[in-house]
Amino acid sequence: MAAVLARAYSKVYKEAGQERVFKDVKKTSWSYNDINILAENRITVLNEYYRPYENVTRGQFALFLQRSASLK
Repeated sequence: MAAVLARAYSKVYKEAGQERVFKDVKKTSWSYNDINILAENRITVLNEYYRPYENVTRGQFALFLQRSASLK
């Protein structure tokens, strides 16, 4: 989900200014940069965990799209 959003909104999202630490996503993971971009743009609100192996609910995805659209 993070990769899809990061690519779809690549012209809208700003690049991550800092490297965040997630307890469940290593910085060497293929998805780390995309997740970090979502966090930078406040598309996802994170604590310490991103939960990359959980399914995204319809409500969560709708919220991500709403937040992304408000950046334009």
